[in-house]
Amino acid sequence: MLRDRLRNLPLDIVNEVIVVGESYDPEALSRLKEKLDCGFDAAFCSRYPPESGSDDDTIIRFIGNRVFDNLFRRLYGVNLSDSLFLYSIFKEEILPHFEMTTHQFDFCIEFPVRMKQAGFTFTKIPARERPRIADVSKVITFTDGFQIPWAMTRLKIFPKRRNLNPFFHLKTLVSV
Repeated sequence: MLRDRLRNLPLDIVNEVIVVGESYDPEALSRLKEKLDCGFDAAFCSRYPPESGSDDDTIIRFIGNRVFDNLFRRLYGVNLSDSLFLYSIFKEEILPHFEMTTHQFDFCIEFPVRMKQAGFTFTKIPARERPRIADVSKVITFTDGFQIPWAMTRLKIFPKRRNLNPFFHLKTLVSV
């Protein structure tokens, strides 16, 4: 569980990076921190405002992200413009207030939903996704593309159940 993993850290601010920072813009960290200093409980980066971008998006990923972002906002009312790019910073003190039910890629969907449900405030900042150091994306476009709507549906229908992700094993098999 995320809370258990982070409980012993001597920090009051947590930077959650799902893929270990290889394409994240380090300059964004200070801007994210500024948002916490302004009173927000969390801040998320977005690759889609005009002053941002991605060197990693393909046209298929771009279109998929836009479709999923619109669906995400309609289903949950979460005002994020890049729900699949979880480069964020948040106050550690919020973690005891909600229970996460996933430990996989769909964390990027569940985390902002749980924050909104618990009444925490968050905002977004523009950021650029840099080229990957290893020049290889870990995203499996079509498999991950099925996983995201499943995560959105699961959170709506089974908001407290765990381990309902049939695509995790499929993704593991496809990536071998």
